[in-house]
Amino acid sequence: MEGKVTGKFTELIGSPRQWSHRTTQLRDNNLYILINDQSDWKFIGCGFELTEDEYPKLTTFLEVQHKCGQKDEITKALETFCESKEDWTYQPPSDNNDYIWGYTDSIQDYLVEKLEELHQFRVDNPQLKWN
Repeated sequence: MEGKVTGKFTELIGSPRQWSHRTTQLRDNNLYILINDQSDWKFIGCGFELTEDEYPKLTTFLEVQHKCGQKDEITKALETFCESKEDWTYQPPSDNNDYIWGYTDSIQDYLVEKLEELHQFRVDNPQLKWN
């Protein structure tokens, strides 16, 4: 995620604040994320998590903790935002002490789209002897 992603993250969100180095994140938590504290218990991040599934979960997210002073206002705004964006998911808290999430996993859709483009390249160029 270094390079383009970190550069765009810094430009749009602010400098990522690593809780720990990426190797430590992977070793201890099975994830690697860039995250920025947006004040008042709000965090924006992106990255991946290694899960029990066959593949990593790739995501961009806004996390709002229950201690947020504008919890009700941001909850309403985030829910509206996610409803208006086809590939964003709003995850309400399960109780008053739970996090509120808005996230997208559409990064996987992007990768699938690019694989389809490469497949079409192969189809269009059979003379290159593909397996």
